[in-house]
Amino acid sequence: MWKFCFTYIAFLPFVSLSNQTSCDHLWKYVREGNEVQGLLKQDTSPAISVYKIKLEFSVAAKLNSGYFGEILLTKNAENTVIDAIRGQPIIYRVRFPVQNPVPKLTAVYLNDRLMCTGPPAKRSDFPWLASLFYKNEFNCGGTLISQKIIVTAAYCVRDKQRLAMKNSRDSEFHIGDFNLNDLNERFINAKIENFAVYPKWNPQEVRFDGDIAIAVLSRPVEFSDNVRPLCIWQHSQTHSDLVGKKGIIAGYGITETGKVSEDLKYVDLPVVDDDTCIQKNQAFAEITSSSNFCVGDQSGNSPWLNGIQSWQSLLPSW
Repeated sequence: MWKFCFTYIAFLPFVSLSNQTSCDHLWKYVREGNEVQGLLKQDTSPAISVYKIKLEFSVAAKLNSGYFGEILLTKNAENTVIDAIRGQPIIYRVRFPVQNPVPKLTAVYLNDRLMCTGPPAKRSDFPWLASLFYKNEFNCGGTLISQKIIVTAAYCVRDKQRLAMKNSRDSEFHIGDFNLNDLNERFINAKIENFAVYPKWNPQEVRFDGDIAIAVLSRPVEFSDNVRPLCIWQHSQTHSDLVGKKGIIAGYGITETGKVSEDLKYVDLPVVDDDTCIQKNQAFAEITSSSNFCVGDQSGNSPWLNGIQSWQSLLPSW
């Protein structure tokens, strides 16, 4: 028996980003008369008899009516089941609670499994993000916090065996970068004067406790729309006070397809408590500590965090 559950639409705090997403192969906007709607294509499999769809959107508008939109089958239930038996995709029609502005798709879940997420960012969305290159190869991400200081991970500035510090003369940051492989785009090529690693970090431990370093640039960078520092968190340092808050994970890394993302991307994920984090994956017990926190979706799937060395977590402050 085939069952279709598709009533869950979640709306997240708005972030002004592009309309494109990594879900473009599944999703498109269409116009029906004066109404903009969405069409979602869901591939089927004989091994799946229950299809529960969850969509997440962001929108720059208050939803006061209690109506969050609808997900509807484009065919009747009988014909949809026939399509599923034949291995044909299911097409859903999505109606939005508001038309101005039209909500932006940020994630698609099938049976609690994250299928796609992470829209490409615009060049000026994360102007504090820096890319660390070592011997002309992308190595890690970093965060600009002043004209001469970039924060990154401690293990990013050590050699592969973590035995010695990398030579700063062989390293450089690209700031205002947008595509890792586009050498023709405009970005600041920042040379590094020296690295400094948090003294309590132990490079021989598996844990990421104290895994932080700063890079002092040779020259101060000039701020612009595409190059600006990130504000340092000034609020509660207590982990429990952060649980449930939605943050933005931004950067480059391994996506849900298993390939490295060349373009800067982002995803919204909540902070979760350590116990929940470890229950989802026992491996996290080896890397959680009092100096870091865990983020992830309710299903335990956080494929965008596979490339952890190149991501940064941002919590909104207002």
